[in-house]
Amino acid sequence: MNTILVSWEHISFLRSKSYETIQMYGKGYFSIALFLSVSILLAACSGGTSYMGTTTPTGTTTYTVTFETDGGSAVDSQTVESGKTATEPAAPTKSGYTFGGWYDDSALTSVFSFSTKITKDTTLYAKWIDASVPTYTVTFETNGGSTVTSQTVASGGKATKPTAPTKSGFAFLDWYADSTFTAKYDFSAFVTADTTVYARWWDSTGFVLAEGSTVGEVTGSNVFISGRTVEIASLLVCDHEVTQGEYETYCTYSGSNSPSDTKGKGTNYPAYYVSWYDALVYCNKRSLAEGLTPCYTIGGKTDPAEWGAVPTSSDATWNAAVQDMTANGYRLPTEAEWEYLARGGKDGATGTQTTYAGSDTVDNVAWYSENSSKTHEVKGKDPISSSFKLYDMSGNVWEWCWDWHGTVAADTPAAGASSGSNRVLRGGSWNNNASNCAVSNRNNNNPYNRNNNNGFRVVRFSSKGKRRQEPGFVIRRILSEPTFPCTSF
Repeated sequence: MNTILVSWEHISFLRSKSYETIQMYGKGYFSIALFLSVSILLAACSGGTSYMGTTTPTGTTTYTVTFETDGGSAVDSQTVESGKTATEPAAPTKSGYTFGGWYDDSALTSVFSFSTKITKDTTLYAKWIDASVPTYTVTFETNGGSTVTSQTVASGGKATKPTAPTKSGFAFLDWYADSTFTAKYDFSAFVTADTTVYARWWDSTGFVLAEGSTVGEVTGSNVFISGRTVEIASLLVCDHEVTQGEYETYCTYSGSNSPSDTKGKGTNYPAYYVSWYDALVYCNKRSLAEGLTPCYTIGGKTDPAEWGAVPTSSDATWNAAVQDMTANGYRLPTEAEWEYLARGGKDGATGTQTTYAGSDTVDNVAWYSENSSKTHEVKGKDPISSSFKLYDMSGNVWEWCWDWHGTVAADTPAAGASSGSNRVLRGGSWNNNASNCAVSNRNNNNPYNRNNNNGFRVVRFSSKGKRRQEPGFVIRRILSEPTFPCTSF
């Protein structure tokens, strides 16, 4: 008779996983017998909860959703296919009480969303409110997103923040107290009236999710050099250079330095005559307008309206700008991030390298001096790849990066040098030769300079696609670091 020794930390981890996930983590580390033993162990330690479900003759895995009504009228359990959703039943009744919704924990701290995909046997718990206490309804207006169940809250009680809804092509930002999104809803506030809470969305159209990675030396790179390792976070990346239409929504050009027909003018042409200082203004203005947290702080302020006039010469206060790379607003990429993206992201940086962004043939991907006499509308050339659709990373206009320009060494921080006189530009432009459009080429300019071939691209920090522990890590700990017996069999 064997005894399997595991820690409660390990049990808690595995209990949170579906059968398919546990199987993935165990691949290469479990024998079938040991896997079945651990499955039995999980059931024993979880009060009989099954994580393997029931397999039908057609091979479909199903799970049981049980409704615990705590003395209320009975609600039939449901059999749900793995990955499908349960159906919200009619509200149960209980003498002297008002039904307050379904929760996925017996402590009634987490409201259950019926848009949740079922991946294990699940018990839902009814919340009851004394009928003698006035109740109010908190309604969640998702503005085109997935449905969020309303909540019945006792007077003086608090609403529970629900699981974020989803909406195709959009990212959920937060819940707001008003339909004009002037103030976020405070879930710590007492509910004293029927309340509607509003979902705010960010339109992710035109952005590509670039999964992060750790990057070492890359052949031909002047940034990913021998001895230097750079951790790249997952990013939402604009698939095009900021256009004139986008730029002019928040910013104006300076004097005579504005786009012209001779250099390319129109809503979908890239913005140019934009300095590095101008780009920071745009990023924070757009972030604030869209309810995002600004990335840049100048003189202790994040609102560009408080920064004063954009400098036309080097300015110590603006040069001391601080960048918060974990804020969810818009920002410039670092030079390392820019080159990581130009090389195709996680897969491209470790794969076969191309001279230009997505091709060894410059004309396929870039507007440059041999095929252009001005800028062109964005996305007019091939993207980096069919699965990583970033356009114009080579050519059209140079793109500002966050970094101070300087020699890159093994100990250079991921965000570049801490000081300097010029900021980095990458990618080449319409009036440069092909060599300037190479993904390895580096350029720089004064941060106040506005040229007819200088533009930029924005990125945002993304919590999606973040790198995880390698599969099997937890399983190896279970096998190699036993603590005390949970059960024997």
